[in-house]
Amino acid sequence: MHAAERITNVNGKNVIVVQAGDEWHVMVEEPGVASKVRTFNTEAYAASYAEGQRIRLHLDKVVHI
Repeated sequence: MHAAERITNVNGKNVIVVQAGDEWHVMVEEPGVASKVRTFNTEAYAASYAEGQRIRLHLDKVVHI
């Protein structure tokens, strides 16, 4: 995973992963729902959570930014 990558869809659903120092932040955006941010100490945990959210939101691609 890159320092920042976005798993996104045109329906306004997004899973955004950002590295900040020694932490990884995963933000989940859904229309009509408050954005949620979870913080992880390891990239593997952040990646696993982001992948689970990607599946839950029916997103089909990863875009590296």
